[in-house]
Amino acid sequence: MKKRGMALILAGVLSVSVLAACGSDSGKEAAAAATPTAAAAPTEAAPTEAPEEEPEDVPEEEADEEEVDFSVIAGGWYYQLADQDDQTEFTSVGVMEIGEDGSFSYTSNEGETRSGKVRSGYEEFADGSRIPMFGFFEEGTEPWISCYYNEEDPDNLWIGNGGMERLTRGGHGSPQQGQGRNEFIGTYTEPRTGRCLITMDTEDGINYTVSVVWGGSAYETAYWEIGKAVYGESSGELEYSDAKFYVRTFTDETTYTDDVRYTDGTGRFWFDEDGMLCWVSDNSELDEYDGQTLFERLPE
Repeated sequence: MKKRGMALILAGVLSVSVLAACGSDSGKEAAAAATPTAAAAPTEAAPTEAPEEEPEDVPEEEADEEEVDFSVIAGGWYYQLADQDDQTEFTSVGVMEIGEDGSFSYTSNEGETRSGKVRSGYEEFADGSRIPMFGFFEEGTEPWISCYYNEEDPDNLWIGNGGMERLTRGGHGSPQQGQGRNEFIGTYTEPRTGRCLITMDTEDGINYTVSVVWGGSAYETAYWEIGKAVYGESSGELEYSDAKFYVRTFTDETTYTDDVRYTDGTGRFWFDEDGMLCWVSDNSELDEYDGQTLFERLPE
């Protein structure tokens, strides 16, 4: 299948090469050698005006070289690699931020950094169809990576043709936050009664600590202590385990007893399409939480 790659990018590279050749001594000599020797004057008088030439049409291939709007890829992305044994499972190896001006900055999980400019173009196929492409250039280097953009799959930029590498947009299912790994950081409440507070925090964007305090009455409060909640790159959810749940009952203002119901609880958190925090506890028979409540983020 015939492809026409990122002609916009290649045209810039070729222009630099031509200018460099013309500016060098060898370029000047080559130009002089290519100049024809003046011929003898013709015996007949030359016409006083050159014949009018028809303007040449711009080839269709050249006319199509418009740039792709960078705003469609602006924001946060994960650089992900597919599992060799299960190519539907991806693991993030770094994070990237792309600006609407075409700038990008990348940091790998090991702390390696890259930055530069994104260049856009189209790849055209023999049947006349074409898809947008983006090339990521560090200063003074060849393209680092090139990605395909599909309007029907705008949250993934596929690197190459093998389906083994991609950039995937952060914050799936969370249009309000859209911060990928760090989107869960904050405090949430149950908006109808305000009796519940959920606090979430992380240092690395993967491993979270979660605290849930739910007031049942003036003398009784339920607590969930979740020290092991892990962010899933593919699902965009927090899955937790080893949660401790207990009910604290006060006999007076300073005296209370704790009734520990379990210490191995599991469950998960995610965002719905409206950006509301959802929560399911796998131990509802013990903590009596039915999973039907939506929580909203409190202002910072």
